[in-house]
Amino acid sequence: MKPSFVNHLVCPIDGSPLQLEITEMDGEEVKEGGLRTPAGRTYPVRAGIPRFVAGDDYVATFSRQRQHVRSHFDTYRREFNYETAAELFVRSTGFDLSHLDGLTLDAGCGYGRFLRVLAQSGGEVVGVDLSSDSVELAYDFIGRDKKVHIVQADLGRLPFPK
Repeated sequence: MKPSFVNHLVCPIDGSPLQLEITEMDGEEVKEGGLRTPAGRTYPVRAGIPRFVAGDDYVATFSRQRQHVRSHFDTYRREFNYETAAELFVRSTGFDLSHLDGLTLDAGCGYGRFLRVLAQSGGEVVGVDLSSDSVELAYDFIGRDKKVHIVQADLGRLPFPK
C-alpha cells in the first residue's frame, strides 16, 4: 500500500477517516500495518494490501478459478500483452480507454488482468476484490506500480468516501 493512499480510504462502516500505522515498509510500500478509525476500529494492512473483510471462507466456496489462475499465473505474467488485453477489455466493457483520468475503480479485479491495462491507459486505478487470494495475485502482478492500489473489501461496503 502506498502511504498516501490512506487519503482515499474511510471506514466502510461509518465513513470516518483512517490513520495509517506502519509496522513494516518494503521500499515505497507499506508491507504491514493497520488503519485505525477515531472510534478505535482497526483494519490490517497485510502483504501490502489494506484488508476490510474478516476472512474469505465464503469466497472459497464458489471459486475454483483461483486454483487455475495460481497454477498458470507465472506464465500469464511473463506473456502479458497490453494490446491483446486492452482489446479484450474494450470488447467486454464497451469502455473507451482514452477517457481514463483521475481515479478508476476496478470492482472485482480478480488477479489484476485489467488493472494493468487501466494503469497503462491513464490515471490511477484501484482494484478491489473480496478474495484474499485474488488481491494477493493482483498485488504480485501489478500492485507495486505507482498508479495502482489494491484493496480487499466487500463491494457492498467499500472503504471509499461517498
